[in-house]
Amino acid sequence: MLNPDASGQRESYVIFQIAGREHCIPVSCIHSILNPLNDYSIESNIKIMGDSIISSDGEIPIIDFYELYFIKAPPQSGKTRIIIVNINNLKAAFFVDQIVEFISLISPVFSLVKNSSLIDPLLIKWQLEYHNRVIYLPDMEKILAEII
Repeated sequence: MLNPDASGQRESYVIFQIAGREHCIPVSCIHSILNPLNDYSIESNIKIMGDSIISSDGEIPIIDFYELYFIKAPPQSGKTRIIIVNINNLKAAFFVDQIVEFISLISPVFSLVKNSSLIDPLLIKWQLEYHNRVIYLPDMEKILAEII
């Protein structure tokens, strides 16, 4: 995961949107990215069923960030994706409205600000100020430990 004290190290992140806000996680935490509108049931032995994904890796719980934000989830679109993360040998998945971009930076090109927003500190560990944008870094380790 992100080490805010590291300097001069190259870090790669995927930036995505949830509820109109930009978030990011390190690419190194991503197990896979799925399009939920595809039919995975036959070809790849993946089934998306309610609040979990059934795959050859077992059952992977889906974290509902919309519920954690206390907002109604938007309808799925052609841009909706499911990101499956693997952190400390715990796998979980979550829906995102869309993938915005992948970035690779040499830290500290962006500035990290301890979460000073009104967003629940369980959800957001850091705010990244990057090119006049605020991008939230969820505390995935804590979220997985609390939910799984």
